[in-house]
Amino acid sequence: MIYSSLNDSTWGLKLVGLLAGGTLVATHTYAKVKALSFQVWLKSLPRHHSAGVVLLSLSTAWVFFLLAGGNLGFVSWPPLDLGEFHTLRTPLLIGLPIGCFLVARYVDEFLFPRALGALAMLLASVMLDAAFLREITPHLAKLLIPLLAYAAIIASLFWVGIPYVFRDQIEWASATRARWNGLCLGGIVYGILLILSALLFY
Repeated sequence: MIYSSLNDSTWGLKLVGLLAGGTLVATHTYAKVKALSFQVWLKSLPRHHSAGVVLLSLSTAWVFFLLAGGNLGFVSWPPLDLGEFHTLRTPLLIGLPIGCFLVARYVDEFLFPRALGALAMLLASVMLDAAFLREITPHLAKLLIPLLAYAAIIASLFWVGIPYVFRDQIEWASATRARWNGLCLGGIVYGILLILSALLFY
């Protein structure tokens, strides 16, 4: 486990549940209230190179600190265990910033979906580690975070490997008002269930 401190502490899963639920409620509520402007903004993202560079830099920094280890005062973590590939730690630490620069400089097509997919997989890892082997009842509350994490992982595989799918998903979601409102309400309900589960069961 990469984030064992989240799994070992009493507040780790609760914090993850509250943050994930709050994010879902806030973003989907805004998307429903400001549907037209949000859709215009969303449709600009697949080819928004600057936003892609920002997400790519965040993902690169995240992986760099995982490999190097660190201490933020309230949480610390050892360097990521690479097993038999431990000799590659230094080359990876050197190559990550270089790779980030080269991708940001030369990958012009759909950089945002690729970077979003990488960041979503890193976030999914946090959720899965926080929920790993937790004894929680009812079972629905136990499954909410893993289901969200695996949905993010599956979507991310497409965004990284076939990034134009991200554009197509946006077009599909915004094709009709009923579909858009249904997706927004689904996200709000899921977020509320996560928040309630975090407060009552985690």
